[in-house]
Amino acid sequence: MNNTTQKKKTRRFTSDLSLLFFILLLAATAGPGLAQQQTRYHSHEAIRGAVAKFLNDYAKKKHTGEFKVVTGRLDPRLFVRRCTLPLETSINQATQHSGHVTVRVSCHGQAGWKIYVPSKIVYYQQVLAVRRTLTRGTPIQARDLYKVRHVLNNLGYGYYTDPKQITGKIASRYIIANSILTPHMLSDPILVRRGQSVVLEAEVGGVTVRMTGKALVSGSLGKLIKVRNLSSQRIIEGTVTKQGTVKVN
Repeated sequence: MNNTTQKKKTRRFTSDLSLLFFILLLAATAGPGLAQQQTRYHSHEAIRGAVAKFLNDYAKKKHTGEFKVVTGRLDPRLFVRRCTLPLETSINQATQHSGHVTVRVSCHGQAGWKIYVPSKIVYYQQVLAVRRTLTRGTPIQARDLYKVRHVLNNLGYGYYTDPKQITGKIASRYIIANSILTPHMLSDPILVRRGQSVVLEAEVGGVTVRMTGKALVSGSLGKLIKVRNLSSQRIIEGTVTKQGTVKVN
């Protein structure tokens, strides 16, 4: 064997040793191995499973309809000791309308720890929408309505599920066809208008007494408004009970 061949073998052996040393160094600094993680550390899947179960139970108590739980992922660099006791879960923070929720997961075993898992609950419901475009002041009728499955997280201003909830209401603004109906889109019709002559009703000793008055403000059903008694010229308050009628004490 000549010197050139011997030198090549020596260099190859040295290179192999360097590569082996680099692999061992990388393994030592890369964090716990898979087998070590499984025996010493609590798996992320088990933690997320506990969060998912907790949020499913939580959502069932808050919502009777359909929902979906989206459990947040944990940082892959996070390692916590395997808990010898059942994990404890609780709500740390929740946003009412958006569905965002942070779950506190605690271990009260010998190696106690506590982590927070951001998650989300998406709520669904059949809600009322309008078939056609409505102009302001248009009475809402049953034939104008239909139900559609919608995410409730996006309906922070409210919604309707039963046509009876909006019977007799009118559009308080311009409503585009296929819009989800919310309370700020609707209002009760005005039954008494400012300056209008009204009937004032009062019960005296079990007898209903009627007088003539003048409305000083407009009002819808059940609203308390000020009126002037045209007989006495006194300003009194009464409740609108029907078209052109105000009940006073």
